[in-house]
Amino acid sequence: MVTISYLRITGGEPILNRKRINHLLDLFGLIDNAIEQDRIYKIWKTRKSPQNLRGRKNIKIQTNGIMIPKFCEDFINELKNFNNISFTFEISLKGTNPGEFSILAGGLDGKIFFEQIRAIKELIKYEKQNYPIFVRGVLGIFHSKQYDLIFPQNGRMMFNPSKEFIIVVKSLMTMPRNQERFYVEPLRFTEQMKEAEEDCKKIGIITPSYIGRDIKAGKKTPIKKTYLWELIK
Repeated sequence: MVTISYLRITGGEPILNRKRINHLLDLFGLIDNAIEQDRIYKIWKTRKSPQNLRGRKNIKIQTNGIMIPKFCEDFINELKNFNNISFTFEISLKGTNPGEFSILAGGLDGKIFFEQIRAIKELIKYEKQNYPIFVRGVLGIFHSKQYDLIFPQNGRMMFNPSKEFIIVVKSLMTMPRNQERFYVEPLRFTEQMKEAEEDCKKIGIITPSYIGRDIKAGKKTPIKKTYLWELIK
């Protein structure tokens, strides 16, 4: 007797390779078929979320998006075959330019930043074609009056968004339901993450811990309420 509010696919990068994608498609097929046969439809609590397509149940897929350009066409086309479910793609961006991406991604090549941008562009294209998807961006660092991360040599993060970042954010914000399209959220160390916090301090990319003390981890803030919006609007 479980009431399902929504399903969220997250962790371990769910779209890392074709094997994982096939596993998800099998899972989605089971859900779609069960709804079709009215086995779970009645206990799936209806959510009045704007991103839900009328008459469909929504599944959120949280991904860094890096592999989406590689698998996008086949994967998205297969999502179109489901009749009772829709999908929110939440692309978790690391930084606003290649340099920030490299720092936040632990030294990965900054060029990978552009794959995240490309992923959002691809998904927007399919949403405009009325595929059962909703695209959202989330920037994983707090962007208000508090700062958790800094560049080495005391340069502030997120004050130099790349033109590619600006273009893709503006593209999202001009889509329908623009208030839902782009969030920022805090990157904050908990008591269980002391080792990671110390590692970041050693390489000079985290400010003193008291700066982010009052930030609630996981609390998303609409981009229009952050200073970043002033840089890109």
